[in-house]
Amino acid sequence: MSVAAQRSDQDREGLVASYLGRPGLRRLLAAARERFEANGGLGGMAVIADLDATEAHELNGLLSRRRPFAAGGDARVRLVELDERLRGSRLALGLEDALRLASGPLEDRPAARAERRGERDRAWADVLAHPEAARPELAPWLEHARRGGGAAPARARQIRTALEVVAGLPAAGLELARLAALRAGGDAHALDRERPLGRLVTAALLVLEGRSAHEPVEASEWRALWGRFGVSCDELSCTVLALGLRPHRRGRGPLARRLRAAHRQGEPVVLTLRELRRNQLELLGEALYVCENPAVVAAAAEALGRRCRPLVCSAGWPSTAVAVVLDAAERAGMAIGVHADFDAAGVRIVERISARPGASPWRFGLGDYRAAVARRDGSVTRPGESGGRGAIGSPHSLEAALSSGAPPVNEEAVVDDLLRDLDGGTRRSRHHRW
Repeated sequence: MSVAAQRSDQDREGLVASYLGRPGLRRLLAAARERFEANGGLGGMAVIADLDATEAHELNGLLSRRRPFAAGGDARVRLVELDERLRGSRLALGLEDALRLASGPLEDRPAARAERRGERDRAWADVLAHPEAARPELAPWLEHARRGGGAAPARARQIRTALEVVAGLPAAGLELARLAALRAGGDAHALDRERPLGRLVTAALLVLEGRSAHEPVEASEWRALWGRFGVSCDELSCTVLALGLRPHRRGRGPLARRLRAAHRQGEPVVLTLRELRRNQLELLGEALYVCENPAVVAAAAEALGRRCRPLVCSAGWPSTAVAVVLDAAERAGMAIGVHADFDAAGVRIVERISARPGASPWRFGLGDYRAAVARRDGSVTRPGESGGRGAIGSPHSLEAALSSGAPPVNEEAVVDDLLRDLDGGTRRSRHHRW
């Protein structure tokens, strides 16, 4: 390029900068820029209210309207018209170039919005591709999570992590920090009660229990909620209620001494996860019975005392502390019989524990349920319907009956049957058939 051409370009740039920098055009260009960016082009118009005399003069000079602009009035200028006037002026450039020269690069907001929508759609599709997202019972939680900003990529990644956590539940006795480290990117505190991911997973657990994702949860209920999914939040709040546990003769530690004292007195004992983990639990006995409700333990302590066969209470979904006792029973070769409320939650508890080697339902078949309903309602059970003392339960057929609308029956309603099995003063076959 020749020196003359370079000087000509410099002169033109100086002319453009001088003209576009006039105070009377400042608001017009700002309004035009706002519309251009919002619409992604020349659509719409720039609106300027309450013109001053300088602005009215500049607009009249640029636009040459039949009805001139006046100070104190408003101006409505179509961007297409402004573009045409600038191209036909001495500046000889379009509105887009003029706006760039006046105040820098332009943003294409519609394109940016479309890109953000695409990112959100891709992020949410990634969430829905997770296998846990297909669970019908989680649908209300997914809606709750999306309304809370779940379509944003960062939030969607968090929801996927929450689904990873839920996929590992119920746990077979796991600390919350360990679960977080395994499934939440290595952050042992990611599932803490006040952390965003912790709140998100808590909402999912509430929905899985048939509750609202928005339900407030106090600290004690939060710990209990995790406990029902087999996760302990700390070693002291996680406990197991037991009666009649007998430690092995070689046991000499504080836990063994405590269990022996409780057994001699025929009193229940509450064991914390902390003491169970710090003292090796070794048990004696042929069988361990598991119930769901503390009322059964209380009734057994009152009626049987030290005659009660080894009994532990899951208190709902079995906690990590319950799992430790069940592990000890397995190591000792003890048969494990499991009972719970005759309802959907009880079926899940019995199925969960019965999946262990040597464990099976205890008085928890369809016949046991029908007999319990008949006694409660004062009706007569047909021959063969009762599971009987030696019947092996069938929670699958029971679940089918309950899902078809059959009424639930609390465990307390059949406590007399359970106490007869728990009475260690009666003879029992060495081969336990629950």
